[in-house]
Amino acid sequence: MSDLGTMQRMSGAIEPWAGVVVGPARIEAGASFWPGRRAESAARPGTGGTIDLVAGSLTACALLPPLERAVRPDVEVDVPCAGVELGRMHAEGYGVSDPGEGSGVWVALRSGAAASWVVAPWMRLRLRLEAVVPLERPRAARAPALRARRRRRGPRAERRGAGGPGARARVVTGAVVFFTESARAGHGREWPPVPSP
Repeated sequence: MSDLGTMQRMSGAIEPWAGVVVGPARIEAGASFWPGRRAESAARPGTGGTIDLVAGSLTACALLPPLERAVRPDVEVDVPCAGVELGRMHAEGYGVSDPGEGSGVWVALRSGAAASWVVAPWMRLRLRLEAVVPLERPRAARAPALRARRRRRGPRAERRGAGGPGARARVVTGAVVFFTESARAGHGREWPPVPSP
């Protein structure tokens, strides 16, 4: 997935997920990994910190059949979507003789919308747009790493936008495969989809 704001610059992450349809809602559980990204100190070029993030999430989306039929018969629309994300943020200094290292808890709320193109009764190509609001401020999230670097008199790696207040934009794309008979039947729809008159 693509993400703007979780790391210092626009970055990509790996996020496998699985979902189940329960009545008028879709519930998804996922895990995401942001590889280490460097955040350089403005005061001392060549020094800073490398930051990575591992998180798990639980998201629920409302299914809106009337809206789907208004778009296309082979499109599924999930709106609104809301969830929570919990993970571990890790930081390690570089560019100094004795760099510090530490980690902190990442907690964020997720909200957005999703759309899926039904390519087969058992498969969807899915796009999700989200706003992610961290509940931890940068100082609280980076405290272990900052304290470690202060003890060693190393540089402070600024991670602007990471764990701080305000929303971050996120775009998630992927393929969803269903293994239940109800999903294979297209959730009760005709297959192939028949356009509405």
